[in-house]
Amino acid sequence: LSDSGQIGCWALRDTYTDTYGLLSGVPTTGTFKQVVVGENHICALSIEGTVSCWGINDGSSWGDDGQVTDAPTSGTYTALAASDMATCALSSNGQVNCWGEMYGNDNRIVATDSTIQTLTMDDSNVNYPDVCMRHTNGTISCGKSRIPELVQNTFMDFDISRSWLCGITTEGQAICSDHKNNAHTYLPWNEIDANAPYSKIAIWTPDTGNSNKKTNLCTVDTNHRLRCWETGGDYGTAYV
Repeated sequence: LSDSGQIGCWALRDTYTDTYGLLSGVPTTGTFKQVVVGENHICALSIEGTVSCWGINDGSSWGDDGQVTDAPTSGTYTALAASDMATCALSSNGQVNCWGEMYGNDNRIVATDSTIQTLTMDDSNVNYPDVCMRHTNGTISCGKSRIPELVQNTFMDFDISRSWLCGITTEGQAICSDHKNNAHTYLPWNEIDANAPYSKIAIWTPDTGNSNKKTNLCTVDTNHRLRCWETGGDYGTAYV
């Protein structure tokens, strides 16, 4: 997304075939302020608050999941979030509308709250998407009401990945927990704490197709330095 609000997409390999229209479907008109990417679909939010999606509707055992065709065609929106197979949009009146896998053929309103500011979304460890929301007072709520102990804090940034939620508290501390309230102990917290305070955080767990999934955590500190860590597996030793 350029400074002027134009979208550019490209492939990593010269041999890439744009089977799903992820490159050819990019909007050629309009000015945009946010782009989110799923597995085989992309959605963008214009400065006017409209939503555009392109790519394909991934099918599943429930049939056509509508990641592209079920995107809202009316209303104005202020934020987007995407998982592999679904997307959610925050409307100007505080409704969180979701579409795609598990949300049916129509937009599903999962929350209505005028205090919601930002969204983040990911596929959980039970194989369907979840959306979490940060409110104006810094608290976090989630569609499945997970991680009750962690959401008692107040945050200036947060992210979710599979069963984990990580956030930057208003004091600049990075904390993580899972849906069972287990602390994210296999990250190198002694080093992470030593580099606080932080302002931004991102966490993701690639789907490797086996149980030894590595969780990756990146932070930006208040001096604008980027630092990243990777775990050695669910019970492995973290390393920098």
